[in-house]
Amino acid sequence: MKHLKNYNNFLNEAKFDAKKFRKEAEAIDFEEWVVDWEHGETDGYYYVAAEWKGKYYLQWGAVVGPDERLVSIDFDEEGEYITKKEYENIAY
Repeated sequence: MKHLKNYNNFLNEAKFDAKKFRKEAEAIDFEEWVVDWEHGETDGYYYVAAEWKGKYYLQWGAVVGPDERLVSIDFDEEGEYITKKEYENIAY
């Protein structure tokens, strides 16, 4: 059963709708996004995560100012749904 569950998760990832994800992510209030400090900055971008309507989002492309406040998010960059546990590890 474990392998079947992993296979079903694989199939669900294959059905990922990037346009739908982006539309949902852009609708999230800017203040809801949390910077993932653990993974740090690469090429000027950070990962950010948010919870919205029972779903959890991870988005690459966040810009953070010198005061460590989120300045903007480039939604042209990649994003994905994450689990509640993954979100909690970032948010707290």
